[in-house]
Formats: sequence, C-alpha cells, structure tokens
Amino acid sequence: MVHKIYEEEATIIRKIYQWFIEGKSISGILKKLNQTNTPTKKNQKGGWCASTISRILKNEKYTGNWAWRKYKNVRDPMSGRRKKVERNKDEQIAIFKEELIIINKKIWNQVCKCWKSLDGSWPMSQKSEKVSKSFKSYVHTSPNHLLAGLLRCKHCGGAMVQVSGKGGGYYGCYNNKRKTCSNKLMIQRKKAEAHILQNLNERILTAENLKYVY
Repeated sequence: MVHKIYEEEATIIRKIYQWFIEGKSISGILKKLNQTNTPTKKNQKGGWCASTISRILKNEKYTGNWAWRKYKNVRDPMSGRRKKVERNKDEQIAIFKEELIIINKKIWNQVCKCWKSLDGSWPMSQKSEKVSKSFKSYVHTSPNHLLAGLLRCKHCGGAMVQVSGKGGGYYGCYNNKRKTCSNKLMIQRKKAEAHILQNLNERILTAENLKYVY
C-alpha cells in the first residue's frame, strides 16, 4: 500500500515537472491540478497552492540527492522572530539515494533552466482564488532591478520581467516568453526606469510636496 501511494505521488510530481518544461505557468499548473481534483500529499482534492508547486519544482531530492542538516533556525534581530535559513554547504550532509529517484538529471536541468529564465520572478495571476494575496514571490522580496516586481502584463496579469539582456535588457511579459500570453510588447529596461524616475521627480518629489511631508 505504501509503495502504491509513493508511485501515485511520483506520477503527479513527474507531471508537474513536464508541464513546467512545456511552458505552463505556476498558476496554469495550479489550475490544472485543482480542476482535475488531483489529490495533494495529504489526499486533499482541490487543495493545491502555488507555493507547494514551486517547492516541488525546486526540490532536488527528487533526483536522489538528499541533504541532511540543510537548514537551521535563527532569530531575526529586527523582528525577534525565529526563521529557517540554509546552512553553509560544509555544514550539510549530502546523501545520494538512487532508489528514490523520481526526476532524472536531464529533466532537472531543464527545469533549472526554466527557473533561470524567470530572472528571479514568479508570475501569478490575480484571478486565481487559490493563491494567497499575502504571498510574495522572490522578485518582490529580492528585486534585481528598479522595477522588479512592480510591473504587470495588462493582457494576462502576469509578471513583466527582464526577458532580454541586449542593450541593458528589455522588460516583457514572462508568460509570452512561455507561449501562454499573446503580449509581445517589450521596452528597454533603462528607458522605462528613466521615464519612471523623471515622472517621479517632476510630479511627486517637488519642493511643495517635500515641504508638506516634512
């Protein structure tokens, strides 16, 4: 019975990896799993969330590589709360378990390439009722560029990220890059940032406004 349950979970995990490689977004995978009543690990039908799918797609243990003592709990000096942080590599204990391989290296590398093309972002549809409104993707908490995490596609509601590195980079719809949105518009990153800053200086950071604030 345990073996059967494990195989069912492995089948679902393989499907998630394959859909992601084929270009389906996190929100798209989320919708598909819940619409088909695919059970979660706790056997809850329709109980999938975006963060769970992301963790599955970033979990190297499915390739047979397990790490013990990977995380430790530390107290945040600013908030006073305890949080989980990753240990240094020399503190971790790496173990390879061939019998537990679900995802082969080729698939894993393809998924890593897909994540890299995200440029640190995670497109999430505002229409998805299953995604928590308080959830923030990596692009919001650790922005790489001035406008990272602030731009949304008018067509699909997904993230606008740096999709090209030529000439300083171009912002574009990530879902279009994955063939799930028809918005092909791109704008030079430096030009967009300069335009925003110019308007900020002219309309917001005026002497009158600053005097009012202070």
